[in-house]
Amino acid sequence: MENELPKIDIPQDFIAGKLTTSEVLKLYTNYPCRLKAMVIAYCLRGAVEASINLVRYDVRAGDVITILPNSILQIHTISDEVEVYFLGYSSEFVEYATWPKPIMGVFYALRENAAIRLVDDDRPLVRNYLELTLESFVRGHFDDRESIKYQLFFILSAIGRRGLQHRPPREAQTTAERISKAFGELVLRHYAHERSVSFYAEKLGITPAHLSTTVRQATGKTCGEVISSMIIMEAKTRLRETDLSIQEIAYSLNFPSLSFFGKYFKRHVGVGPLEYRNGK
Repeated sequence: MENELPKIDIPQDFIAGKLTTSEVLKLYTNYPCRLKAMVIAYCLRGAVEASINLVRYDVRAGDVITILPNSILQIHTISDEVEVYFLGYSSEFVEYATWPKPIMGVFYALRENAAIRLVDDDRPLVRNYLELTLESFVRGHFDDRESIKYQLFFILSAIGRRGLQHRPPREAQTTAERISKAFGELVLRHYAHERSVSFYAEKLGITPAHLSTTVRQATGKTCGEVISSMIIMEAKTRLRETDLSIQEIAYSLNFPSLSFFGKYFKRHVGVGPLEYRNGK
């Protein structure tokens, strides 16, 4: 059964499927896309290079990917032969579910590690579970929210127990890395309304100069480049994936005028918003 991955959200609480070609994944290669839905995918074969919230991942066979709601996804490269199981949960369902403390801990860890490489012994277990879930979905067994919720709890718990505990030890973060990470998280929350480096520096309790130097040291990018990349990702998504007017998009991203937004977008993308929307 070939199902489409959710492009923005999904119209039902839960879907499950198996991708056996790269065609659906190629929909995500042209421009960044914000997923309202939650997606869990297991790569059976092939390789995919993708960015999730600006973090780049090389996904290979045996990797589990968890894309949490409101993440920005862009796929950069896909191997010719790819095979992926996926589970998708609508934003409405994710908001409906109540999350016990252990699952919240898994959520926190997965936000830090969207891609998990399973050890060899765990891969057949995950594959068998996903095959059973897909068959159950096709047969209509997931027809109420409680059964979907417990199924999601189970797979998240399995990822938490079987995957996160086998992560290779990470080197201790430097002060610069910690500040840069905190800055990135703030940008994800506030970029649609705040572009001032001073705003983020104040939130972190440091000077704008210190923040700028630290972020460049840790990422090789300026604070402005990090903020702009998120704004442009969001603008591209809204231009291609919504029916909002360009003026509405400009104001929703806190630009003072349509003209200012147009110049900002063209400076970063190379073409104006209308040209980009029309695929030029």
